[in-house]
Amino acid sequence: MKFVLDSDVFIEAARPKGNPAVHRWLFALPPLARLVCPVTLAEFLAGQDFVSRQQRMRERRLAASSLKWEWNGFDEDVAAVWAGLQRAGRRNGFSMDDNDCWLAALACRRGARLATRNTAHFQPLVDCGTGLLLVNPWDN
Repeated sequence: MKFVLDSDVFIEAARPKGNPAVHRWLFALPPLARLVCPVTLAEFLAGQDFVSRQQRMRERRLAASSLKWEWNGFDEDVAAVWAGLQRAGRRNGFSMDDNDCWLAALACRRGARLATRNTAHFQPLVDCGTGLLLVNPWDN
């Protein structure tokens, strides 16, 4: 099983004193089971403005050295799934943030689960039969 990492999971993994349950869950996975996409990395880097320079350097080193992952970009197939998820949301009366929709589309297209703390935010996509599967590493 593969897992697309939402930025909250990626950020938690980069914290030296992050949540122990998340660290255990994530680092028990084989490196190629951890899928990271441009949205996750961009959100991680954007958040670096809110931490001290020392903490920022420590988190970047940790993310680069100990968190190995499979890099996954977006292609035409993922874009088609993204459009379908957006349409499903509109048909069912909810809207999805573009970045979150990209994560969900990548997970659906790759046959992976979306690892996030914010499962409630993605639950409407699950409920309307899109095939999206979720896991909350904080609950493991």
